[in-house]
Amino acid sequence: MTKKTLFTGMLAMALVFGLVLTGCDLFNTADPQYTLTYNANGGTGTTPSSLKVNSGTEITLGKMDGASFSGWNTRADGGGTSYDAGASFTVTTDITLYAKWTLGGSGVDNQSGVDYTSHNSDYSILTRSNVNKKLVAFKGMLSEETLIGGIPAHASNHGLPKDSKLFNKNEDFPLILLTEEQYLENKGNLKALEDTPFTRIFAFYNASGTNENVYEISGKLGGDNVLYIQNPTSMNVEIRLNGINGETLGYAATGMLNTKLFLTPGDYNIFPVFKKYNSVRDEIITVYPKGAEGYAMNTQFQLGEGTSEISFNTSSYLTNQSYSTGTAWLIIDNQADTGIQLQKGGVIQRTATGIATINNGFSRTFQVDMAKVGTTYDTSAKISAYQVGTAAKLISIGNHELSVDKMYKVTVTGSANQNTLAVTEPEEVGDISLDDF
Repeated sequence: MTKKTLFTGMLAMALVFGLVLTGCDLFNTADPQYTLTYNANGGTGTTPSSLKVNSGTEITLGKMDGASFSGWNTRADGGGTSYDAGASFTVTTDITLYAKWTLGGSGVDNQSGVDYTSHNSDYSILTRSNVNKKLVAFKGMLSEETLIGGIPAHASNHGLPKDSKLFNKNEDFPLILLTEEQYLENKGNLKALEDTPFTRIFAFYNASGTNENVYEISGKLGGDNVLYIQNPTSMNVEIRLNGINGETLGYAATGMLNTKLFLTPGDYNIFPVFKKYNSVRDEIITVYPKGAEGYAMNTQFQLGEGTSEISFNTSSYLTNQSYSTGTAWLIIDNQADTGIQLQKGGVIQRTATGIATINNGFSRTFQVDMAKVGTTYDTSAKISAYQVGTAAKLISIGNHELSVDKMYKVTVTGSANQNTLAVTEPEEVGDISLDDF
């Protein structure tokens, strides 16, 4: 082989090998590109344009017009990472940043138009939120006309506004809650969320009472797992956690066939509780179904770890079952010369409709809860800690025992100012009527 031939062969191999390597990814060192998108998140004005840049590129975040614009967040509900407009931001993946909007001076959210102020005196109902999301509350149905107001994340004893068009008489209603994100994304079609609200809670407004019952929003809500509630019955049902007096996960009104509750992962032991307002007696009647041995009927399940959906049909709890209120009723007949209250261990008691003061000449009914023992409830309760009277003058009702599902009456007479208040012993006056159920 001549030197010329050897050189020619080596040159040909080098050219081929170079072409092959040039065509493979080994020599393709270009960085991947990602897109940053801005979302107005319900606000008005011009949104900055999206950017498509190489991974690792540092950019300056844009801004939106308006005094209430307060930066960006990685989540629409504000629960992600926040960034200021004009801040440096390194793009490492496709991402959407949502505009944040501050509250106006009146407490109205300038982004959503929802009033998040806590109305401490002239309120409709009180709520306590155990979730890290801003919620929007509606009365009875989802529409702009029934919007009550907003509840900030982790709000405690938050007073919702009292619109006289919505709150002008004694009535029970479903308190329907949406996340602010749900509300903003569906403002034009709120009815689309009828089966998938954040939750529903049975609530009651007393037009002549103080409405100091606090409706609690469970911290178990807001996850990615689904509890489907089918309620084809003629009764409203609450789903309570770990007992008939436990925290409420949600509420399905009569005839609702596909209510969804979104729950966090974990173990659940849920109890169905049926509720109804009797306008004639001005009382909220609450009952639970009992099993064969008298225990409160319940069901247990786990969500997460391979199970993301569970169904619960309330009709299976209504066939050949007996029911109990889990309480005794204590009727206070006030024939004294002033308004009085019922206290238990120094704590003022309220009726199921939220009334604490019994005016002279009136009677009010109070529920005495039975203590829980395992999955069953005691059949009687002692009332030695109960007192009646005024703040300055309280008298003991006595060491008596009340039986479950029975009604008892005491009469208060005399004058607190003259130190002549007196109370009769509890007299059994009948069974608690379950005719409403």
